[in-house]
Amino acid sequence: MHTKPKHSTTAVDQVLKTNFFRIDIKDGKKKQTVYKYNLLFDPEIPEDSNKIKMRVHRTIREDLQKNIGENMYIGNCLYALSQKEESFNLIGKFQEIEYRCTVKPVSILSENDPERYMLIKVLFNGLLKRLCLENIGRNYFCMDKAEKVFSHNASVIPGYASGLKCAQDGIIINIDVSHRVLRHDTVIDFMSKLRGHRDERTKEIIGRTVMTIYNKKTYRVTDVDYTSGPTSCFEDKQGNKIKYTDYYKEKYGKTIKNESQPLLIHENPKNKQKIILIPELCAMTGISDDMRKDFRFMKDLAKKTNVNATKRYKECAKLFTIIKENEKCKEQLKKWNLDLNNTGVDVKAKLYQSGSLVMGGENYIDPNSADIDRKIQARMLEQPKLQTWGIFYLEKDQRILSKFKENFQKSIKLFGYNCEPPAVFGVKSPRFEDWKNILAKNLNKRVKMIVLLLPGSKNNNPIYHDIKELLLNKYPVPSQVVLSSTIGKGKNLISICNKILIQMCAKIGGVPWTVSDIPCVQEGTMVCGLGVQEVKNKNMSGVLGFTSSKDKGCTKYFSTSKILDANAGRDNSENIANIVKDIMKTALEQYKKETGDYPKNVIVYREGANESRKELITMFEVTGVKQVFKSLDIDAKLAYLLVCKRVNVKLFRESRGGFENSHPGTVVNSGITEDEKEFFLISQKTLQGTATPTHYINCYDDTSITPAEIHELTYKLCFTYFNVSGSIRVPSLVQYATRFSDLMMNVSKPTKNRASFQKVTLHKHLEDNVSTLYYI
Repeated sequence: MHTKPKHSTTAVDQVLKTNFFRIDIKDGKKKQTVYKYNLLFDPEIPEDSNKIKMRVHRTIREDLQKNIGENMYIGNCLYALSQKEESFNLIGKFQEIEYRCTVKPVSILSENDPERYMLIKVLFNGLLKRLCLENIGRNYFCMDKAEKVFSHNASVIPGYASGLKCAQDGIIINIDVSHRVLRHDTVIDFMSKLRGHRDERTKEIIGRTVMTIYNKKTYRVTDVDYTSGPTSCFEDKQGNKIKYTDYYKEKYGKTIKNESQPLLIHENPKNKQKIILIPELCAMTGISDDMRKDFRFMKDLAKKTNVNATKRYKECAKLFTIIKENEKCKEQLKKWNLDLNNTGVDVKAKLYQSGSLVMGGENYIDPNSADIDRKIQARMLEQPKLQTWGIFYLEKDQRILSKFKENFQKSIKLFGYNCEPPAVFGVKSPRFEDWKNILAKNLNKRVKMIVLLLPGSKNNNPIYHDIKELLLNKYPVPSQVVLSSTIGKGKNLISICNKILIQMCAKIGGVPWTVSDIPCVQEGTMVCGLGVQEVKNKNMSGVLGFTSSKDKGCTKYFSTSKILDANAGRDNSENIANIVKDIMKTALEQYKKETGDYPKNVIVYREGANESRKELITMFEVTGVKQVFKSLDIDAKLAYLLVCKRVNVKLFRESRGGFENSHPGTVVNSGITEDEKEFFLISQKTLQGTATPTHYINCYDDTSITPAEIHELTYKLCFTYFNVSGSIRVPSLVQYATRFSDLMMNVSKPTKNRASFQKVTLHKHLEDNVSTLYYI
């Protein structure tokens, strides 16, 4: 037994190097003033005709430079370094039409004006284009440095991701090394390999991202049109009818060989505008299922993409050196007085302690221990008796069943778990109907848990989602799926069964462990995880998952999940906020039912939204939650944090002349953040490549909880996700919410046994039995 170590609230100070670099328009050491002008056209050019505006602008560029110096045309505005106090007119031309172009002074951009950041971002992207880097999606790639990946018809291309930020100390740009897998098979190649009915083939292609081979643009396929083809006609901008075959031959020099192929459709989610694509002229992107299953391919890919800390920093800094040495870039830098610093920004950081995992019998374990899986083979914190439970298996898998029972019994002894022998039920075939019938015959309200030994392999099980849907909607029994292929391999079976037992304990209301000295929760703080996952189909627009603590130890949970209707996507902020209000009211009542009082503080970790949605979330969701407090007549305080995992930020620790990953528990809330309540946290140890922190953005906070307490709370909650023995990238409540929404999303989708979408509703027993993590 390990005794409780002394709790230390003191975080260790550090200085780290980042992959942020300083950039600004400067006049010597001072920031250069930028002037904004409106550019008006007579006759008026329609708002959606930006290409015409750009071409007219080109014809007056020289005259503009004589009047206002170097300038940049973005949208309907001109940005320049010289001031002109009065409006002036110039004459531009396009397609024999003369345009009177009026340049009207508007304003001087302040140092913190968002338009100043936009201008610098456009200028920087222009520098990348001058380096002949190819713009694919949001990043820029070195196409001439593509490397073939082992055994598959694919290459990996290196490049850069960039993002501008206004930090406490000025404008900085985030540069990170990026890689993209470029497949050499076209969409028509992919579609020709698909089997089954047309509808099934269509399902396989919808939602995939493809890249046009003629201009390297990426699109998400939203539909497939089998009624038209490359010889079909469309109307061009001049109103002339032209065949797709002729259009691509004239514009891009591409000859379409297969005239019987269907057309792909991409619909812009914002303006609903449709773009038609030819399968033969589009390459598949990403990693296919066959590639993922190929161990040697994945190993070779990892070698090429897992860049260590030292190499990553040097590659990022090297980009600025290349820019400064390139003649075309030097000319642009000089014109705009653009100042680049090729040394990464240094930041102050804090290193927080993780605390200990608290197991049963006052057993304290270091969660960062290298042999954590072995150390947690001990009595769990709360182990409810495992009784009235059963195992369902395929009759031909008798050997698999015996092997599982033998190793599971060993796990029971290791954990000292009070467990009755299971009832065992054989199923004659892998058909869903046979499984459904035997489950219906043997499940009732007295059954506490079932284990399903399902045939098949990971991500390729034909009945998994159908059975899960059945158990969520009709027979509300917690279940644990174990793939027969996993047990059949015979590797690490004790370790596998240990993890299964931990999950089963959590699913029936037990608590495998907690973390010592979690701040705030004992004083009456309810912690919530909330995530909205987007889905693009006509039946639903996404799923909202929610998990909240309902006790003062943050060990008991209330969870729910709501499917969003097709017209209520992530952009429908008001609709989502109304759902959050209803859920929050129930969560608060659950907390009061368990503890006897409403919480004093509510902390919400909100995933599924980036920084650009901060204002909308504050306006609708935060306001909605505050309204719930008022309706219940409680004086609770609220902290609402956005959780962003998709970041390119890296935090480097200097070591022996190079760099290493920062330690888990590292927090940065200055230098590269807007204020001290915004922070980056590294919560996991990374053995390969470079560690990526999670970004936490404060939407609202009227609590008296200190930033240090929020940091420590956030870090410690990364250790209480019971599918993993160590830490994860986000607080466990966020991951539970995501897990639940994932499950509800997947069981609602069409399957081989159900042709259409079905909005699954939870059985009332599961809605009422809210303390268990039955969905993990």
